[in-house]
Amino acid sequence: MSRKSKIDPIIKVKIVEQYLAGEIGLNQASKKLGVACQSIRKWISIYRCNEPAGLLNQPKNKRACEF
Repeated sequence: MSRKSKIDPIIKVKIVEQYLAGEIGLNQASKKLGVACQSIRKWISIYRCNEPAGLLNQPKNKRACEF
């Protein structure tokens, strides 16, 4: 059984897009949301592999990229 995320997927996408655009730093984003930097790094990896849909559709815990 997967754990439900406490952060709304739409917020995740917005934060990742702000980070990738250089509008927000990793530490600033983690403090803003109250999550670990490692979580945001994971979201960035998922976003890069699967575009925004990867963060919006997360039915279960899985690796960022499955090759």
